[in-house]
Amino acid sequence: MARIDLAITHGSDGVYDITFNADGDFETTEGLDTGILLSLLEERRANESEVSTPQKRRGWVGSDLGDIAVYELGSKLWLLDQERLTPDTLNRAVDYARQSLQWMLDDGIATSINVTGEIEYPEGIKLFIVLERESNKVESFYFNLWDKTIFRGTA
Repeated sequence: MARIDLAITHGSDGVYDITFNADGDFETTEGLDTGILLSLLEERRANESEVSTPQKRRGWVGSDLGDIAVYELGSKLWLLDQERLTPDTLNRAVDYARQSLQWMLDDGIATSINVTGEIEYPEGIKLFIVLERESNKVESFYFNLWDKTIFRGTA
């Protein structure tokens, strides 16, 4: 069964963007780019032990729809944006990414997901995701976290 996804481009400036075809319609693909990007880059709400102030726990409003929401969208990678680049931070980033993609296994979209990472000083953390689908199709994804979030302008 083909799954239709929006085609997403990742420009050399680090910005992700939706692609349009010559007719002005959304370009589609059979990939999982949109689901993976939303899973990693949307902010999952932190619990009380992670962030004590309720107003600072962030999270996506759609995850709070009661019976409608089956799972929380997003990841807790945002909790690491002020952390030092240590092996512990890397391990937490890999765990958060893996947790954010778990819904793909639960829904049968993927049969296996492997997330690994490495620290690249001073830029940040690189995540490598290998996802296997029902048809034995293997897709690989790479994300360089925080590389494009550093303020480079003038004050």
